[in-house]
Amino acid sequence: RRPRRTLASTGPILDARARLEEERSALQAIVEGVERAEAERRDASEAVVAFLERRRAEKALIVAAPLAFSIPVGGRSEFDAMVVDEAMRLIFEDRARVDGELAAGAAAAANLEAEKL
Repeated sequence: RRPRRTLASTGPILDARARLEEERSALQAIVEGVERAEAERRDASEAVVAFLERRRAEKALIVAAPLAFSIPVGGRSEFDAMVVDEAMRLIFEDRARVDGELAAGAAAAANLEAEKL
């Protein structure tokens, strides 16, 4: 028989889940911001550059991103398109990682919530 967890021991797990959900929301906001910006022909580089800096992406990518994201989709050179594609790949990669961590912890979090009741 498994020892019952105390409320004190469940706090870190619930905190980690909340942190992951916040991170997922932030990543989704960047993706949606880029999509809206492209549709409205606005520059979405500020949020993307902030993400790349937090992610510690290659300096060349961070430096190239503002110009690449400021150019409308149809006017991007091959290099600009590559910069945008790589930045978005990193965003989607992080979002997939967070989704995986959330899915892995979903059952544990549900059990902890049930134990609190």
